[in-house]
Amino acid sequence: MKQLAIFALLLVFSGAIALANGPDEQTGSKDKPKLKSVSCDPQCGFKVRSHDENEIVSIVIEHSKKHHNKTVTEAEVKSVMKTEDSSDMGKKMEKSKEKMKEKSKEKMDEKTIEKPKM
Repeated sequence: MKQLAIFALLLVFSGAIALANGPDEQTGSKDKPKLKSVSCDPQCGFKVRSHDENEIVSIVIEHSKKHHNKTVTEAEVKSVMKTEDSSDMGKKMEKSKEKMKEKSKEKMDEKTIEKPKM
């Protein structure tokens, strides 16, 4: 589960980097591809985002088998796939970075607190 979550985060970050790079190199278009996502139920918390529908389908099918012992079809995955506004991605990335910095700082503060000498 932890590896899959890390993989999902990497997908999110790679999508943000692709958005930041500007025009699509293959087409020369300034139109950015639509960001798609699929979320599992809130108890699970799994979510995957990508500009590539096929990538999302394969990740969701694997997640479903591995973590829920269920088989889902490509059509089922596509039926629950949502299109997200890519312009919001930068804002989400900034919030995520700030949260990570805060958590990191809290951990550092915990480590640097000196214990009383006995």
